[in-house]
Amino acid sequence: MARRHVAVVMSELRPTEQWSHKKVEHMVAAIRARLSREGVPGLVREEVGEPVGNALNDNLMRELVLSTTLVPPDLALIDALS
Repeated sequence: MARRHVAVVMSELRPTEQWSHKKVEHMVAAIRARLSREGVPGLVREEVGEPVGNALNDNLMRELVLSTTLVPPDLALIDALS
């Protein structure tokens, strides 16, 4: 999902919070940086190499699913709103 679309979805899910594509971008970057510092590989450009393409996002989503940070109901909700 594009950052702008994620901001729209998050605004629907959490209408009392202010969501923008920049907020989403900063949150994703912070999560990626924290997990990378904790030893999760493949989350920063230097580890993936060029061309990066969608590898960083793909690796992040894989880690969130493998660690059960995201679970099937979360993924169903994402599918329903995308």
